[in-house]
Amino acid sequence: MRRYGARRGWRRDTSESGRTPPNLRQLFLRRTDGHGVIRAEASTTLRQAVGKDSMELFPYLRKLFTYDTWANREVVRALADAGKAPQRSVKLMGHVVSAEWLWLFRIIHEPQKYGVWEDMTLEDLKNSTDELAQVWVNFFEELKADSLNKNVSYKNSKGEQWSNNLQDILMHVVMHSAYHRGQVAADMRAHGLTPVYTDFIHGVRQNLV
Repeated sequence: MRRYGARRGWRRDTSESGRTPPNLRQLFLRRTDGHGVIRAEASTTLRQAVGKDSMELFPYLRKLFTYDTWANREVVRALADAGKAPQRSVKLMGHVVSAEWLWLFRIIHEPQKYGVWEDMTLEDLKNSTDELAQVWVNFFEELKADSLNKNVSYKNSKGEQWSNNLQDILMHVVMHSAYHRGQVAADMRAHGLTPVYTDFIHGVRQNLV
C-alpha cells in the first residue's frame, strides 16, 4: 500500500527485507513541482506495460475469445440441464449472444441480423453459440495484427454515430459477455440452482482456454 504525505511524498510499504520490491521501484518515479507537491510519473517500464504493440496483444485477444466461447457454452449447457431454466437467465444469455453478433456485424460492416435483446430459446442459444464460436475463429484467422489499431465506424442502438479502435471493441465484447454471465449466475442462485463455474482463471488452470 502507498501512503501520501504532503511534505514527505510517496511512502511505500516494503518487503520483508525492508526494501521496496524492484518492480515497484521501476514503476514509479518521484518528482517535486516546486510547491511541495509530489506527483507520480509512469516510468518506461509502466509505459511499455500499458502500450504493448498489436503483435503482442493479438494472441491474447484470441485467447480471450476462446475463453468467451467456452464460458458461453458452459452457461447455455447449465441452463439446459436445469430442467426449467429461469426466464431472466435465458433472456440475459440471449442478450450476450445477440450482442456479440451485433458487434461482429458492426466490425465487418454487414447488416445486423439480431436486435440488442433478441428473444431466444435454449435451442436457439445452443445453435447460435456454436455458430458464433466458429465465426470468431474464422475472424481471427483472417484478421491481421496491425488491424487492431484501426478505427471502426458504426451506429449504436440509439442511432448515434461512433468510431472506436478495433482492439477496444473486441475487449468490450469479452467484458460485456462476462458481465452478463455474472448476472445469469446470480439469477440461477436466486432460483435455487447452482451456476456453472466460468471464471477465467479456472479455464486457464484446466487448460480449457
